[in-house]
Amino acid sequence: GAAEAARIMIGDVLIGIGGQLFSSPQDLSRALRHVGAGGRLAIDLVRGGQLIACQVAVGANMSGTEAA
Repeated sequence: GAAEAARIMIGDVLIGIGGQLFSSPQDLSRALRHVGAGGRLAIDLVRGGQLIACQVAVGANMSGTEAA
């Protein structure tokens, strides 16, 4: 799936986008809507205590809304 392609793993904690920390749970949803299907996002996450930045492709899910 898309998470596997972005190398996001179970247990990863998403903390921000493009170096900006999330200030609310809605920040990710807003970013996905802004970029839209087919776009790319720089996601910041913590894995095993280490900060990791990765690129994810935004796709459309079954309901027609964007999903990473």
